[in-house]
Amino acid sequence: MTRGWLCLLLLLAGCLPVTAPPQLQHTPGAFVRVDERRLTAPGFQVQYPPGWRIVRTSIAADPVQVVFVAPDEALTITLSRVPLPAGAARRTTRTLADGTRLYLAGQYPPARAADFEAAWRAVLQSLAAAP
Repeated sequence: MTRGWLCLLLLLAGCLPVTAPPQLQHTPGAFVRVDERRLTAPGFQVQYPPGWRIVRTSIAADPVQVVFVAPDEALTITLSRVPLPAGAARRTTRTLADGTRLYLAGQYPPARAADFEAAWRAVLQSLAAAP
């Protein structure tokens, strides 16, 4: 009986398509690559702080927007290709050598200001045009 089911399963496995379905052949939106310490997106690349995670908050059709989040989730740095809403504790705008304009915002509790400043400076110093 078990052998019969196994033969049927193998026979049916031959009926499966060998190509990827159309929805997997075209995924909309900007390509973003994350390496051990670097995020590369259309128009820019940046190093994120060690141990921090990356959350992409933009939908596929919109310009890239990511948030770097500290392990304890108390510190965040948002980086976007479009202007960010007001209200962040720290904000700045950078124009890269190729003319790409980036908007950054950061949130942190006052007790963690020194930790935030170190991460903020490192992110700003690592910003560069995409290769």
